[in-house]
Amino acid sequence: MVEETLKRAIKGWVKNPVLSVPFIIVAAIAFTLLFLFLVKSGISPENIEAALSGRFLIQFVMFFLLLVVIYAFIFAGALGMCLEVYEKGKTSFSTLFTGGKKYFGKVFVTTLILLLIILTIFAVISVLLIQISKPIIKNESLLSGAFLVTDIVVVVLLSMFFLLAPYLAVTKSLRILESFFISVKLVRKNYFAFLILVAIFLITSSLLQLIPYVGDVINIIVITPIQTLAFVIFINKIYSKSLGGESLKTKKGVKKKITQ
Repeated sequence: MVEETLKRAIKGWVKNPVLSVPFIIVAAIAFTLLFLFLVKSGISPENIEAALSGRFLIQFVMFFLLLVVIYAFIFAGALGMCLEVYEKGKTSFSTLFTGGKKYFGKVFVTTLILLLIILTIFAVISVLLIQISKPIIKNESLLSGAFLVTDIVVVVLLSMFFLLAPYLAVTKSLRILESFFISVKLVRKNYFAFLILVAIFLITSSLLQLIPYVGDVINIIVITPIQTLAFVIFINKIYSKSLGGESLKTKKGVKKKITQ
């Protein structure tokens, strides 16, 4: 399943290199906004403590929300483009805007919820690890290294259950909370296949980060669009198979059998 998904995703991206455009736009806007934010806030290594004031934190929150809004619109368009590639074999740049307008709300809310879930998991696991490891490991440097690695691994393994929510909200037209419940069900029933898929992209992206500048460019232009398309393909491959015997409630409260 994973091999076929990867092959289809790579083939789809090769035939539709326009899939890279949304992620190039997001990266360009993010870097520009970050630069302007740092310049305007006047933060630097010398005055970082003074900069972390109430005013700075308010500006940071506003900057973060603006970034999420921009990301949600463009990523919604990217998902619309990937869905077209899956269904029709091709897409166009115009879908970026039609998909962005159509799916923005769902992607924005699911992204915020997903970030909150990941932060909550990170906080809880961090506290638990500190309580467990302190009495066992006395060496502070060893404790820090073991803590960081374990924390990241556990957070990734648990966060995986919710990662498909934004994709499901768009590709299967699910309601926001419904998309999270279905994401958990799909990942639970296909955990190892999805784990392998996530690990492939995570390891590839991490290795590319070792190459200054070039690695970042490859990640943005190649890896991220292929990953997004791969997740869309993966969902469509497992959706009916994993949930075919179940029913979901529609907005009107009427049960509706799941179909692909």
